[in-house]
Amino acid sequence: MKLSVFLILSCLCIYASCVKEQVWGDTSHNVREIGTETVVVPSTMLQVKTHVLHFPRVPLVAPIAGIRHLDKKSHPVQIRFLKGGIGYNNVSIEITSQRGHGINSEFTFYAR
Repeated sequence: MKLSVFLILSCLCIYASCVKEQVWGDTSHNVREIGTETVVVPSTMLQVKTHVLHFPRVPLVAPIAGIRHLDKKSHPVQIRFLKGGIGYNNVSIEITSQRGHGINSEFTFYAR
């Protein structure tokens, strides 16, 4: 019994440490979700992978109020805003992986 409880708790801790979430701006209940973009780049041995995400393809009428980033891999990525962002109608985000690891991230965008 004690061993099974220990194993379940260990698995939950490992899962919780693998999923990382970052939030910029307002993502509360009073803003609406305007889009989701998923970025998947496979890994290559001893190489750093970089991807630039442009959102949206067509400029929005309402400015972006919040951005939520969900990293689905156990190796975190580096996020850098190139242009736009919170308060703008568009955003360009550069995602860089660690050496030897790919990118598996999901971005959710919110507006008022």
